[in-house]
Amino acid sequence: CMMGFHDNCAPDKINKMIMVFPDIQFITAHMGGMKYLDAWSGCTWVDISFVLPEFVELYGIEQTNRILRIFGADRLIFGTDYPEREYELYCSILDKMDFTEEEKRKIAYENINSILLRELIMESLKSVD
Repeated sequence: CMMGFHDNCAPDKINKMIMVFPDIQFITAHMGGMKYLDAWSGCTWVDISFVLPEFVELYGIEQTNRILRIFGADRLIFGTDYPEREYELYCSILDKMDFTEEEKRKIAYENINSILLRELIMESLKSVD
């Protein structure tokens, strides 16, 4: 999603897909863009790629921190849209927020590892049948 936040990451569309495919684990790209509150109402994970520095520029660090807290560290997934954005920028922003070290680990890699491991286990169980 670019600053205009086109419809491809619209949380309302993803929320409809969740209703049709409840067993699939969805990740909403770019936190749903400017429709982040719609993403919050869903039951997906959200990645912070591209949007994190944009939110800081628009809302400031404290309000962006509050927005991320709406989702909670358990639903956030690290992403940058590299090479458009550099890792260091995202790390710098997250360091300015009030996330604990445990929460930062969840955002950085534990959440995505959990999702991927779950998918791997499901696939291996299918091959056993």
